[in-house]
Order: sequence, then C-alpha cells, then structure tokens
Amino acid sequence: MEEMKGIERIKQFSKETKDQNIKKVAEYLINREDMNDKFLNEEKNLTDMWEFIRDKAREKAINGCAVLEDQDVYNLAVHYFDETNEALGIKTTKKQTKPKEETKKQDAKTEENVSNTKQDAEMQDKKKSEDVPAHKDDDVVMVYKGKPVTYKEFKEGTYLQLS
Repeated sequence: MEEMKGIERIKQFSKETKDQNIKKVAEYLINREDMNDKFLNEEKNLTDMWEFIRDKAREKAINGCAVLEDQDVYNLAVHYFDETNEALGIKTTKKQTKPKEETKKQDAKTEENVSNTKQDAEMQDKKKSEDVPAHKDDDVVMVYKGKPVTYKEFKEGTYLQLS
C-alpha cells in the first residue's frame, strides 16, 4: 500500500476542502496513478494548485472573463504537480503543505496572519468593485458548452456541473 501514499495525500486534501471545483480536479488527479510520486512533493497542495490554475486563467482572460475547458484545467493541474514551484515561477508558501492531521500545531500561527489577509482582501475587493460593473444574478455572462450561464451560476460554479 506504500505505493498509494501520494494519492492518499491528495484524497486527504480533497476531504479538507469545501470548494467543489478543487474537489472535481482532485477527483481527476486521484485517478492518475502515474502521478503518485509527484503528489508526495511537500511543496505542493491543492490550495496552491488552484491558485496556479486561476493565475493561468487570468492570463487568458479577455475583458476580465476566461473560459477554460475541463481538460485544460486538468492539464494545468498535472503541470502544477509535474514541475517544481521554482520551475513554475511560484513563490513557495507554507499554507496546507500537509493534511490538517499533521498541521494542528501550526494553526495558532496561521490565525494571526488571517486577520491581515482579510484586511488585504477587503481592500482589493473595494478596488475591484470600483472597476467592475455590477451584475445581477440572472444576467447571462457567458455561454458554456452551448448553454447560457447566468452570473449566479458563474459565481457558484454550478455551470460546471451542466455537462
């Protein structure tokens, strides 16, 4: 069973996240047994993987909107685990590099930084709200696989489940 340790690590990360998009990508990764050893890399985790994918999507965005096919997202996830953070140009963070069971001692230190992060996020949200026009929940903001997607579906990610 030692061969499955990397996949078990991804399964544990997946159990700990509430984000359905991350869970969907993790489900794909768990079925990639050829990536097992790559999942053992302590500098890699699902939170940073998702941030990497989001950054890549932002690079492709036109007028603030990016649409990626599922396979493109899966390819970026594999690429994230396949390369070192240095090779990808990612600054290594300490967040969730191990499943929660192993990081309970670090929780107190993390809580200290959370308030600063929330303040920064609020400032960024304030700036964004000044730049971005407001959408109503029933506004159609894009077409995904031939079906119109409302702003509400886009925000919640439910349009990804239409397939």
